[in-house]
Amino acid sequence: HKTYTTYPLCGGATHLTKLEDVPINFDAIEPNPAREEIRLTYNAIGVGHVNAILTIEDILGRVASHRSVEITLGASGQIAMPLAGLHSGIYRIRIESDGLVWSKQFVKE
Repeated sequence: HKTYTTYPLCGGATHLTKLEDVPINFDAIEPNPAREEIRLTYNAIGVGHVNAILTIEDILGRVASHRSVEITLGASGQIAMPLAGLHSGIYRIRIESDGLVWSKQFVKE
């Protein structure tokens, strides 16, 4: 019998998953509002590396920017995402890794 826990994700959303299967927690997005870049603060548990896809979508869900990053498990850090070429407005950053999705809204000035 496995126990499942509701795990908080960025932006107050939740996802039903096993807590022990969540290797990365994205704690913050800053600055918000932002001008030139946003920085995602994370804490990763475990050993090894995982790949993550970062996607910025506009308010209509259109992809405005994306990139792939490698995150070292067992560490904390920040990932910078440039906002060059984005118009002022409301955007959402989605981070996908190992079948999990985090999502957070931010404002581009």
